Amino acid sequence: MRLAWHIARKDLFRLRTILLLWAALLTGQMGLALIQSNLDANGYFPFLMGAWVFSEIFVPLLGLGIVMAVLHDDSACDSDAFWLTRPIAGGLLLRSKLIVLFILAAFPALVLMPWWIAHGYEAGQLARAVVHTTWQQLAITLFALPLAALSATTARFVMQVFVAAVIFVLLSLAYVSLGENHVFTLSPLNASVGGRVMVSAWFASGVTVVVHQYLTRRTRRSFLLAVGGVGLGFVGSVFLSSVAFSSTHSGPISVPEIPQLVAMLPSDVGRTSLNHGFRLRVNESYPLYPQSWVMSVNESSPVFTAPKGITAPLTAVPAGHEFYFLVNRSDGRAVRANVGSSSETLNEGALLIGTLGYSRRELSFLMPGWTRDASDSFKAWVAHADLVKIIADADLKDFPSEFHPLSPSP
Repeated sequence: MRLAWHIARKDLFRLRTILLLWAALLTGQMGLALIQSNLDANGYFPFLMGAWVFSEIFVPLLGLGIVMAVLHDDSACDSDAFWLTRPIAGGLLLRSKLIVLFILAAFPALVLMPWWIAHGYEAGQLARAVVHTTWQQLAITLFALPLAALSATTARFVMQVFVAAVIFVLLSLAYVSLGENHVFTLSPLNASVGGRVMVSAWFASGVTVVVHQYLTRRTRRSFLLAVGGVGLGFVGSVFLSSVAFSSTHSGPISVPEIPQLVAMLPSDVGRTSLNHGFRLRVNESYPLYPQSWVMSVNESSPVFTAPKGITAPLTAVPAGHEFYFLVNRSDGRAVRANVGSSSETLNEGALLIGTLGYSRRELSFLMPGWTRDASDSFKAWVAHADLVKIIADADLKDFPSEFHPLSPSP
C-alpha cells in the first residue's frame, strides 16, 4: 500500500500546474457569476455568458482532461509504458490511480468552500454542497474512466470521448422514439428511470472495463466489454423503465421549516440581503402610476433548496413557494408582489454554478388606493418599507403575522 501512495503522490505532484489552472477556472466561474448578479440589465450579459462558458465548457472539459492525465501517466494499454519494466502489478497501479481520482473528486469542493461560506451557507448546507459538488466530479470521472483506460494517446482519448457522446445522443433519440420524454444525463439521479438504468449501466460497465484492463491488459476484450455494457444498458433501460428509483436527490436533504424568512432588506437600489444562503439584491425601484411600484431584483440561492415555483434541477428538494412583500416599518402595512421575469435571456434556473442558482426577477406591487396625485406619499411609503422574501408551503395572501415586528437592516 505504501507503494500505491507513493505513485499517487507522484501523480499529484505532476498535476500541480493543472490543479492551479483548475482552481483558477472554478474561481473564475464563481467570480463572473457574482459580478453579473450585481449589474443591471444593461451590463450583466457579457459576464453572464462568461460564467456560463466557464461552467458548461471549460470546467467539464478540464475535468475530462484530468482523468486522462492521471491514467495516461502510466497507461494500461501502451505496450511501451515505463511501469511495465518495474515490479508494479496492475492491481497496485489501479489502486494508486483510484486514490488520486478520489482526491481530485474532492478538489472542486475544497476550492468552492470559501465562496459558500461567504454566501452564508450554514453547516448543513455546506455538507450538502460538498456532497453535490463531489458527486458531479465523480460523474465526470466515471464517464471518462473507461475511455482513458482504453486509450494510449490524447488524440485517441478525444476521439473516443466524441464517439461516446455521439452514441449517447443517438441512444437518447432512440429512447425518446420508444415513448420516453426524457434524455440521458451524466448523473443516474437526474434522468428518467430508463435513463438512470442506461447511465448506471455505463458507469458499472466502465468500472468493470477499467479493472479488467489493469489486471489483464487485454485491450480488445476490454473494448468488447464496454460495447456490451452499453448495449445491455440500453436494452435494460427500455424494458425496465417501470422500475422505481426512490433516490431523486444527491443526499439526505431536510426541508427547511416553513414559512421561512430568507431575505429582508431596505428597498433602496443596491441594497443586498444574505440569509440561509439566499442572496437578494435590488437593482431598480420605480413607480408605475397610478397604482403600482416595480422593483427589479437579482437573486441567487442554493439549488438543493430551490422552491417549487422555480425551474430547478431534479436534484433539488421542493422547499415551498416564494413570496415577496413590501412591508412598511411605520404602519406595518404589507403588499405582496406579482412575480415576473425582467429578462428573456436569463430564465430562472438557467445559470447554475457551484450549487448556486442565479435568477433575475421583476416584482410588481399593486397599491390600491394610491393615485398619481399621491405620488409624494407613495414614494415616501416605499422608501420606509422593507423588501421581504418568504418561502412557504401554501399560498400567502397576507404577510405572516409571526414575522411582525420586523427589525430592518440599518
